[in-house]
Amino acid sequence: MVVTIGTSGGLTAGTEMSVTVSATDPDGNGVDVCPSIDFGDGSPDPLACTAACTNAGDSAGPGSSHSYTYKHTYASAGSYTIAVTVTPQTCDAAPFDQPGSNALTVEIVPPKPVAVPPPPTTTAAPTTTAAPTTTGAPDDSTAP
Repeated sequence: MVVTIGTSGGLTAGTEMSVTVSATDPDGNGVDVCPSIDFGDGSPDPLACTAACTNAGDSAGPGSSHSYTYKHTYASAGSYTIAVTVTPQTCDAAPFDQPGSNALTVEIVPPKPVAVPPPPTTTAAPTTTAAPTTTGAPDDSTAP
């Protein structure tokens, strides 16, 4: 098997990316295949094959290609190696059909910080204190 791998989108932590895997049967006998993928971050294989001939592959005929697209989101920034293996199924594979594999390292960057605007500033109006005022004549009611 000749295996190619590519990515698109989401090389930022928390953003979904697509990983496309293609496998070509170079000897032309069109076998069923079982793809497996390791995203390098401990997440499970979304298409893990569990039994021969009950898988995501097909028998499309001589020189057939198989293509798979996986969606994945890395939670943290860092360097990750995506490893893919495509294995011919034993139920219809000729003895010379060998697994194929490929790997790709991706650099996931942290998300850009969201700029938080400063709180609005308010200017209080100046306050004035009025001097006490008196009106009229002094109170003489307490005089002797």
